[in-house]
Amino acid sequence: MRAIRIAPCLLLLALHPLRPSLAQSVDAAGVMPPPTELASITPWFGGPPPTDPEVVADLRRRAEVVAAAIEMQDRSIRTLEWSQRCWGRRHGKPTRVLTDADEMAFDEHGRWLLRGRHGIRQPGTDDLFMHPVWYAYDGEFMRAMSELNQPPSGNVRRHTEEFLAWPSLEHLLGRRKALNQVSLAEVIRRAPIIHDVTDDGNGRMTAVIEGRTWSQWHNWGLLRVTVDVDAPPRLISIFSYDPLTGQPQVIDRTDRFEVHDGIAIPTGGDRLLFIEAAEELLTPAVRDRLAALQRHLDDLPPPPSHVDPVTAEAAMARAALTARMRALTREIMGPGGVPFTQIDEDERYIEVTAIRSVNQRLPVERFRIEFPPGALIADEARDIRYTVGEPGDPALQGDRAAGDHP
Repeated sequence: MRAIRIAPCLLLLALHPLRPSLAQSVDAAGVMPPPTELASITPWFGGPPPTDPEVVADLRRRAEVVAAAIEMQDRSIRTLEWSQRCWGRRHGKPTRVLTDADEMAFDEHGRWLLRGRHGIRQPGTDDLFMHPVWYAYDGEFMRAMSELNQPPSGNVRRHTEEFLAWPSLEHLLGRRKALNQVSLAEVIRRAPIIHDVTDDGNGRMTAVIEGRTWSQWHNWGLLRVTVDVDAPPRLISIFSYDPLTGQPQVIDRTDRFEVHDGIAIPTGGDRLLFIEAAEELLTPAVRDRLAALQRHLDDLPPPPSHVDPVTAEAAMARAALTARMRALTREIMGPGGVPFTQIDEDERYIEVTAIRSVNQRLPVERFRIEFPPGALIADEARDIRYTVGEPGDPALQGDRAAGDHP
């Protein structure tokens, strides 16, 4: 069965020196099962959503508590500068640094910065070569530069989604899921289906929602979101599942926080990516069950073609169909569902090494790269190539057309 797969994602990060602010550490590790234990990460096989109007209304009220807590944390962090590194971690223990970021920042206008070192696996070995990386997005253009070779090289392009997959503190905040995304709080509010909202009695609430997630280009999804609603509120985890099979796809979980000026900022957590296990690794019996499951799924009517249902009836029809698919998956494959595995045998652990500033004004120039003289630039936004400071450099021609970027 190959209906939905997760493409292997690029993994990158970054660090920067400013002045650290006073912080109060908050340790959440004791309430979370070790993420390396795959047995604790299981498919979601929820049935059809509730339809009783009173039950639905109560779920909406409780989901709003979850959304409001996430929104309070999110809106409290308008700008942020920090350093971090990304570890490979196996069996709960760090193995090696995959990315070491000297400088990372974002602001309330969607601008973004990363500068540090990223590991590239050497051909035929398990060794990593740490090469410098520098990316800056000013809200319109992404600039990148490498000083690995001489002369240095760079490029300019319209914003792409590449960096969204790099494990980052922003993932632990529920950000950086897709371009032009709505907030996680709005994802919960807009969800046409709310399966359940639970409260553990200690301020921790979990909402399971189904619907279109993150942006107009993202498909129908299923999320399980856990938040601590006590002050200061903090997002604990986001589990994303394949809505058809219930298979986990992406998991972001925070196990450490620091409180800066009354704001809970995550300083440690995991980002786990999952794919369907390779067919050649499965036993003949499992392959036969997968083939039988695929035949049953093929016999079901197709889901509604529109991603964003305009009526409650359309949403319920889609939810009923996906619930049937999940039920078939469990019935044929057993409680473990479709066999899945992590994209890499090492999980990615995000360690924030310093919070440099919180809610300080960051000038737009901070999110641009000034390419040095002699640098070779591929300007994909204008479809030109040039050497900085030499003939052909647009900055020397004085004829920038309207809409050209600096």
